[in-house]
Amino acid sequence: MDLPLDKLGLGTRSGQVLVEGFERSGGRAVGRSLNLLFSPKPYALGFKPEGEANTLNYLPENSKANLRLLLVDNNLKPKRLDKVALKFSARRYVTSLVSDSQGYYRYDATPVDTEIDRQEITLEEQGSLITLGTKTPGDFLLTIVDPNGETLASIPYSVAGTNLAKPGHEPVLVNGTLGLKLEKENFQAGDTVHFRISAPYAGFGLVTLERESVLTHAWFSAAAGESVQEIKIPANFEGRAYVNVSFVRNIDSPAIYMDPHCYAVAPITVGVAKRDMGLSLQAANRVKPGQEVSVKIKSKAKGHVQLFAVDEGVLQLTRYTVPDPLKDLLTDRALDVITRQAYNLLMPDHERLRGRIPGFGGGMGSGGGRFLNPFRRKSEPPFAFWSKILEIDPNGTNVTIKVPDYFSGQFRIMVVGSGVGADGLVVTGSAQASAR
Repeated sequence: MDLPLDKLGLGTRSGQVLVEGFERSGGRAVGRSLNLLFSPKPYALGFKPEGEANTLNYLPENSKANLRLLLVDNNLKPKRLDKVALKFSARRYVTSLVSDSQGYYRYDATPVDTEIDRQEITLEEQGSLITLGTKTPGDFLLTIVDPNGETLASIPYSVAGTNLAKPGHEPVLVNGTLGLKLEKENFQAGDTVHFRISAPYAGFGLVTLERESVLTHAWFSAAAGESVQEIKIPANFEGRAYVNVSFVRNIDSPAIYMDPHCYAVAPITVGVAKRDMGLSLQAANRVKPGQEVSVKIKSKAKGHVQLFAVDEGVLQLTRYTVPDPLKDLLTDRALDVITRQAYNLLMPDHERLRGRIPGFGGGMGSGGGRFLNPFRRKSEPPFAFWSKILEIDPNGTNVTIKVPDYFSGQFRIMVVGSGVGADGLVVTGSAQASAR
């Protein structure tokens, strides 16, 4: 079977080959799926974190983090390659204030990679070990280039630590989002979870450990930029939990075009390893029809098991997977805590624009409505009116609304009522109108 590899271009593609066979007389079927990589390049590069680099998303500051590199050909045989360039780049964000189609202002950030170091090494057949710099916190990118100038791999990694934003560069993330990265995903009861946050502005944060309820919480304050925070897991907890971080900006922060509240959530697993029986099976790889298969079952602890064997062709009909009670009972849990906040409603977005925008009200639905701050003048309260409960009949009821003399703009008139109809049923209704 000829594959149309000439249509794939110069990139590396992942492909799947599905082979299915049918029995001529009975129609029974069996299939097998193979995953392959298709690439025009003569070799591929693999990498593996070593040392204190458990995950490249979270490298502690000043830790000893290494990468093991191995080059293989299309037969998966190790290969040696000379004059390989390593380019280390720092990833930063260039922010600019833009206006969208609705007239709202927001920050837009573009990632920019700046080369900070370059090395030339030889990739040995047994693999090569390189060291990642962890003295400076932040996001980085390692680009590995072969002698022909083609990129073999682009490996991003993050160093966790305190790296505050420079004055005047507080909004370092797009649209005021909060970045959250955990040091690892599996913990034990009583451990302390360290995590790295990237805050778009200076403010205060609340971190909680949640599942069906709030297990524990901790308050912290952070400046704009990157910092490391922590929360302690309760001693008697096990299973799936979620680290929920809510962050609000300081009232004197200059990032006035961003939402004053941002949050991020990440899952963790606590104490599941001690619940694992460690079951394993040993059986012959091939057996003839009519023969018996000897299966050896091992376990780390005493207990009861049930063994079952089914035709693979039958299991493929429903894509059956082996049950995993440990996952179903402990690790596959949803976050059932609902978090609500009103901080961004209580804090005016554009207080620092005082003096540049005239004091007028209403019109929040218009293109520039977000700039209309009803709290600008402390001596002039926002326009709002509530009537007492009024009686209504088919003849109608008149109500008079007094508009303050300082108000200029558009306001909405709304009415909601209920009563008993002619047939004795309870009736309700609502209506609205606008006035300028």
